[in-house]
Amino acid sequence: GSRVAVDKGRKSTMARPSEIVVSTSISDHSTVFAHDIRTGAQLAAYKASPGRPNQACVLGSDYLVAADLRKPLLHIWSWDRENTLSRSITSARLASVCASPDGIFLYGGTEEGEMLAWEVSTGSLVRKWNAHYSAVSKLSVSGSGSWILSVSKDGLVRVWDSSVVLNAAFQADEAVSPSCTWKAHSLAVCDISVTNGPFPRALTVSLDRTCKLWCISTGELLSSVSFPTALSSCCLDELERFAFLGKQVSFM
Repeated sequence: GSRVAVDKGRKSTMARPSEIVVSTSISDHSTVFAHDIRTGAQLAAYKASPGRPNQACVLGSDYLVAADLRKPLLHIWSWDRENTLSRSITSARLASVCASPDGIFLYGGTEEGEMLAWEVSTGSLVRKWNAHYSAVSKLSVSGSGSWILSVSKDGLVRVWDSSVVLNAAFQADEAVSPSCTWKAHSLAVCDISVTNGPFPRALTVSLDRTCKLWCISTGELLSSVSFPTALSSCCLDELERFAFLGKQVSFM
């Protein structure tokens, strides 16, 4: 079985700034850090098992979640407590996690290409389905929560309608068809960044050395830019003026 347990009765009491940067380190003693974005001050260091950058996310306004690299486990913290608040066993090791903007649902992608959705308040597994042919590298949710986007080592980008994924009329293991599949990348897709406006767009980067911008509602490829090196991470600023791209060896 697969169940996620979060003690919603325990709310964070840490006085924290309105904007926080959450980052992860990749080492034998991995840590999830929280920093004040304005001052650079470290607010907390949450001890975790070794993990990858896309295996951690913020859940609602009170919690942090990180997947275990070696075991089918989720580690959960509250902001004001550096020790783990709880651990939940999952049905498979997760390669990526993300939460809905309201913190009601948690999504996970596995090394085998499956995706899972849990209802946080009950811990129940809402849906588990085959999403990709290879590991799900990154998950992202649009600002409205309407669209779930997944990228994979299989080179595909897929868009999922959350109203279909979370529909209680379906069985938890019933297949889900993507609303759209983007096939323009020729190698593994490593990261995706989604905007929060009424007409959200998605930025993707790949080992094929390209960065691509998509319109989520129409599925149209808006732009594609080639670079001299493989790309591993990306981010769009809030006003969609700039794209920040990273490669695998400490370079932006």
